[in-house]
Order: sequence, then structure tokens, then C-alpha cells
Amino acid sequence: MKANRIVVGALVSWVMVLVWTACSGSRFEACAPGEEGCECLSGGDCRVGLTCVSAHCVNLDPSTTIGSGGAGVAGASGQGGGGAGGEKVEGAGMGGGGGSGGSAGRGGGGVGGGSSGTQTLGGSCKADGDCVQGLGCIKPTDKIGVTSGGIGNGLCTRDCTLDINGCGANGSCVTLDVTASGSPKMVCLEKCAIGPNVAKCHGRQDVACGPLDRNDTVFGCIPLCVTDADCAGRRCDPSTGSCVDVPSTGKLLGSGCTVIAGQSNDECAGGVCLPIQASPPDGGPNPGVCSALCRFGTATACGFRSTPLGAGPPAGACAVPYDEGYDKGDLGLCLQLCDAPSDCLYHAPNWTCRTDIVVGGHSVCLLPDLARLNLTREGDEPR
Repeated sequence: MKANRIVVGALVSWVMVLVWTACSGSRFEACAPGEEGCECLSGGDCRVGLTCVSAHCVNLDPSTTIGSGGAGVAGASGQGGGGAGGEKVEGAGMGGGGGSGGSAGRGGGGVGGGSSGTQTLGGSCKADGDCVQGLGCIKPTDKIGVTSGGIGNGLCTRDCTLDINGCGANGSCVTLDVTASGSPKMVCLEKCAIGPNVAKCHGRQDVACGPLDRNDTVFGCIPLCVTDADCAGRRCDPSTGSCVDVPSTGKLLGSGCTVIAGQSNDECAGGVCLPIQASPPDGGPNPGVCSALCRFGTATACGFRSTPLGAGPPAGACAVPYDEGYDKGDLGLCLQLCDAPSDCLYHAPNWTCRTDIVVGGHSVCLLPDLARLNLTREGDEPR
């Protein structure tokens, strides 16, 4: 098969179990009512420190770091872009509403004028000038907020914290991080549609179409760095999909972990603990294996390598679609690869090296009693 496609059978039912619980919460949330830049709560209320203006919660305190014109760079207004007092974003030139202009900040100017590039929302970039007018570049070397790093290979976007409807028909305003004051840090992500044979996300190998809300009603192009090569000298953090100086630590891909319904799990370096059996009725601990989010169809994701697996760190592949209906270019989940049962880090009667399944010349650590799958990669022969 040419397309990297899973004929799932029983596997989809397994993956759907507790995926949201196991993933320690989505990194990308729809705008939460009552938060800054989001719709007001019923009765016109907002969280402490915010005021409901025109049905949206805004910060009217001029001493805060949020400016009225959008985000500048390193606290300064960008040329032709954000107004005075823009929100500090290390090195990033994420746009906001058009301001009266100002001096360029460190690491690049703000957005809202001057750009003459060709990359549209969601495209890759190395600088603001690569993006069309009104957009700026979040580079791998930037820091989106207090917890997330930069975006692999860059992303053309704009800051929508104060204008959640400012992303246009092709974009969604999404919280990627928080500021030092705890306020949401929101930027525009390109919209997309899951499923086969759908052009999406500029065809990027480092961006996956996935859900932006827990009800799977809104889908966007989620940046997910693949390797350190995407990060301009920094490291690719599999738990966040962003470029950082020091990636998250934790158990390796394929290691055993514990899932507890309703609780996040930080055992795994990849930020995901997948349950391998149905949750107990009492909601107690449930065995799982460490995984990570990935773009289904990206051959080099999850630490894949074609060499023998007996020596070196565990290798994986983006072998499982995130849910039923997901396909190439959509969100997926990493599984550990194996050449022999001893390669699988998790050892249990209900977990083995499935030598009847071939992914990139290797087998997959998986449940032994699932229906036989057909996992093939570009260039592989089906088995």
C-alpha cells in the first residue's frame, strides 16, 4: 500500500479507551469562557482581574503586560504591528490587531504591516518576512509562553489573545500556553478536516490535524516537532511537540505506566500513558504503556530508525491513528518497535512483539489478541 494506513479492526476500540484521560489533558484548548480574550460567563462575569466588555473578558489594567494593539517582541511594539505595551514573547513576532506602529523588537518585528512573504496561516517560516502581511513567525528558538518552547520549522500565525475572532475563516483561536501572570496565550491555528485523501496543514510532516476540544467538534493543525533537526539547535520535546532547551524527562516509549481515570499522568517522557485494557469499574489504577502524540504518516516520527533495534535506545513509529476516522496527516500515537520480544520494555502476558505486523522493516509491541493488522509504510510491501 502506498498510503500509511491502518486497517484497524479491534485496535480502534482499544485506542479510544481513555485517550483524553491518558494524555494528561489536551495541549490545545478552545477558548474557555471567563478567561482573558474569551467570551464572558453567564451574567457577564469573568475571572478575577478581568472585565466583561462587548461580551468578552478583557484586562483593563494598564500595568499588565497585555497591550491594546497586539503582541510585540520582547515587550516592545513591532514595526507597523502591535500597539504600545505588547505582550512579551521571547524572539517571536506574533501578530495582533493593527497598531500605530513602533520600533522593531529583539528577534524580529511585530505583525500587522511590512511583511511581504508568501507563507499563509500554518506555513513554515524562518522569520516574520516569510509570512504574508498580518502574520508573524513563531520560530523554533522562540518561547510561546511560560511553559512551551518554539515551534519546529517555524509557524506563520498571529496573536489572537485580544481578538478571538481575528483568525479569519481558515483559522481558530487556540490557547497554546499561559503568560507569566497566568493569562491564556492564544494564537491562530489553521483549520483542517480529518480523514483520508484530504489536503491539510500545508502537507507538513511536523503538523498534525487533531481535535482542539474534548468533543471533537473543532479540528486544527497542531505543531508537533519530529526530531531535533526541526528545532534549530534546540531539542524536540515529545511531551509538548515544541522546541525547548531541555526536553521533558520520564519513562521511555514502550515502558509500563499507570493510568488512573480522571487524573493526568506525568510518568512518561512523551506525556501519554495509553491504557492496555478497559478501566476497572471502580476507576482505580489501570496498566498502560508510554506513548506520545505524532503525525500519522510521518515516517521519522517517534524516534524511528531502520537499523536493528537490539542496540541503542528504544525506537518507535507513529503506528496508531488517534481515533476512528483519522488517517494520514492526522493525529496519531507512537508505539514501540521490536525485532524480538526482548525489545519490548513492557513485559506482561497481554503484551508482546507482534512479528506478524511489519512497520518499516520492524514489528510492533502490541496486544497479542488483537485482530491481525496491516500497518505499512511508504515503500514497504504489505504482509
